[in-house]
Amino acid sequence: MKGYQLRITLRELPTTWRRVVVPQGITFRTLHYVIQFAMGWHDAHLHEFWSDDDPTVYTDNSDAIEEYQYYAKQPGSPGHEYVQRILESPMQSSAEVKIDAVLQRSRHLTYVYDLGDNWEHDVVLEEAVELTEPFPVCIGAGGACPPEDVGGPYGFMDFLEAWHDPNHEEHESAVAWGRMQGFTDSFDLDRANQTLRWKLPLGGSKVEEYAREITELVFPAAVRMAFKARIPGEALLETHKLRYFLDFLRVVKERGPLKATAKGNLPAKLVMELYQRGFNYLDAIPYDRVRKEDDAWFLRELHEQARLAGFVFRRKGQIGLTKRGVAILEAPPEEAYLSLWRAFLHQYLLDYVDGYAPLHPFYIGKIMQLLHRFGTEERDSSFYSDQLAQAYPHLLEDDIERYGSEERARKGFSSSVYHRIISRCLAEFGLVEVKTIQGSEPWEETYLVRKTELMDAVIAVW
Repeated sequence: MKGYQLRITLRELPTTWRRVVVPQGITFRTLHYVIQFAMGWHDAHLHEFWSDDDPTVYTDNSDAIEEYQYYAKQPGSPGHEYVQRILESPMQSSAEVKIDAVLQRSRHLTYVYDLGDNWEHDVVLEEAVELTEPFPVCIGAGGACPPEDVGGPYGFMDFLEAWHDPNHEEHESAVAWGRMQGFTDSFDLDRANQTLRWKLPLGGSKVEEYAREITELVFPAAVRMAFKARIPGEALLETHKLRYFLDFLRVVKERGPLKATAKGNLPAKLVMELYQRGFNYLDAIPYDRVRKEDDAWFLRELHEQARLAGFVFRRKGQIGLTKRGVAILEAPPEEAYLSLWRAFLHQYLLDYVDGYAPLHPFYIGKIMQLLHRFGTEERDSSFYSDQLAQAYPHLLEDDIERYGSEERARKGFSSSVYHRIISRCLAEFGLVEVKTIQGSEPWEETYLVRKTELMDAVIAVW
């Protein structure tokens, strides 16, 4: 397998550099991730690439791309200086262009990260190499990566002055802020390579694609956790969510195409049948008045997630299995499991944007980090919501205003974290076990939580 050896240097801090080996055929967006993980950035800002012999800019700045495309399509665009300046630098998505032709022609790229702090990197092609694995590797390095949002090179110099001088008036605040940013003034080569290995799987399979995408949704770049692409399949088939999801797809395949209701839902008779077969959440109390899909929340979510994943179609009054749906029934369990995670997270994100989910998917990852640290022992679920609220106190602000007291707000927040994240996400996917302890009153319940062995098999930690 062919690849490239690149040297990446911070232009105004040349003692900070990385030497990496990357496979050929990757996009500029993938190269962006390589630089982020090898340098130690947090992937929190926009980026741009360009070469000296071509004005084209490869970026994830969608607004800039749209603006360029708008003016480029206008016949006889006005000769305004602003418009001319835009048209002089064609903008393309870094996710859609491979690096090979540009890199081989120019052998030097400029990479800018954070258009505010404006960290310019020189990316130099040193030589073409043979690779034994399709994974980027950092093979040399110098200097620590600056913290995010430090104010560019000059701000970093001011920060270092305060960081290193115990007598500096801002020393304590600089150390505290730097620690919060994960800054140690050193570079860990093994950590960088583990991050490249787990957060940037480039094997080309659907499993690796799904693992990378859902990792990006729940674990920020600086978090040393990722979904694995290789997971024990038999254990996955025993998880409640996947077992019922695959059963649902088989029913649609065997009985489809189904006649949809006027709202596009499953036929009422089938809904009642599946509900009687156990299509419900793990911790849900049976509901004896299920008559339609809107009454059966678990089944409704399976249906919606199957459509989001592209496994089920709904058109012309019919519901049926797509070719992708047929294929996923025959795919390895890890592909089905990760595809379901992907569909769940996209649905959850849509619900969050629409105001139906109280927490961003980022906090699912935070709970998983806490479970990795504390989850070996059985703990009250409120322990995890309290830890989350302590780290992010703003999460309680709306609840305090709504409930009128911090104590009631904490109880409401704890209930939300348990039901939306721990119970109906992590337990459904088999990553935690939950035990309910009934109190003296019907509404007094305690939920005990412990991580499962499957969580360690599904999540890589380094």
